[in-house]
Formats: sequence, C-alpha cells, structure tokens
Amino acid sequence: MNLQCPLTETDGDICMARAKHSKERHGMHGTRTYQRWEDMKGRCQPAYRRADRYYNRGIGFQSDWEYFSNFFADMGECPEGCELDRVDNDKGYSKENCRWTSRSMNMRNRTETNKRQKIGTVQNVFWNRHRKKFQVHVSHEGKRKYLGQFQTEEEGRQAYNAFAKQHGYPLR
Repeated sequence: MNLQCPLTETDGDICMARAKHSKERHGMHGTRTYQRWEDMKGRCQPAYRRADRYYNRGIGFQSDWEYFSNFFADMGECPEGCELDRVDNDKGYSKENCRWTSRSMNMRNRTETNKRQKIGTVQNVFWNRHRKKFQVHVSHEGKRKYLGQFQTEEEGRQAYNAFAKQHGYPLR
C-alpha cells in the first residue's frame, strides 16, 4: 500500500517513513505533525513508560492512523505551538475525538486534573465555608478569574461550563 500525501514533494524533501508492512512517501518526516503522530502511536504501546495512562486504560488509535498519510488527511498540519489532544480522555485517538490545541489547554484536559470529579466535587467550583456558598474560579489568560457565588454546586458547575464553552475549555 503506497499512500501519497497531498504535499508537493521536492527531490531533497522526500522521505521514506516505515509503517507496518509498507512504506509511505509523504515528505513530512521530522516535522512537528509527524512527531505528534509518532508520539501518539508510542503512547498507545504496552512498553510506553506511562502505559498506565494509555495502554492499560484501553487507549488506542483508530486503525487507519497506523499510516501517517491517513492521520494527516484527517487532522491536517499541526499549527505552531500546538499538541494533539483527546477531547474525551476516556476514549482513544480518532478523528472525532482529537483536536490540535495549546499546551495549556491540553494540560487542563488531563485525567489527573479531572480526578476530583470522580469523588463528587466539580473542578473549579469551591465551597466557601465562611459565606456558605459555592464559588467558581478559573485560570484564564494567565490570571485567576472569579465567576461568582452560587447556592448549589450544580449552579457553580453550570456557570463554569458557560464560561468554558465560550472560551473552548473542557466542560465539567
């Protein structure tokens, strides 16, 4: 299977990338996009140093992404300063579940960041025992932003989600 990438190839720019049982010509070896693809594949292997975060949780990638040209056709070129992010951390890498995003946005979407949700509290919603209300704070553009006080944790979560949706942050 010899898949061609839609890039213009020049004599000095052509590379041969090895994929299982085939070779692809795409001219992208060593680029930011190619590196993100290689990193994704590596994270989904049992030998990965943090297999507990990916492989052992059943995180894989869609089968046609074994080939870089298919990944590139679905995701396009990685913008400067961006990383590959899974929208839902409990699902694998696929066209429907992946996006290019900044490092700070990617860090907000980490499993460790979202752990508090599993014990009944909502991230970014805090109980103020003196005021006996829930307060919502977010970190936005390098500053801590106060979103208000609420009678219930659910109202606080809704306020956070409204802000998150407007600014492209993960919903809680």
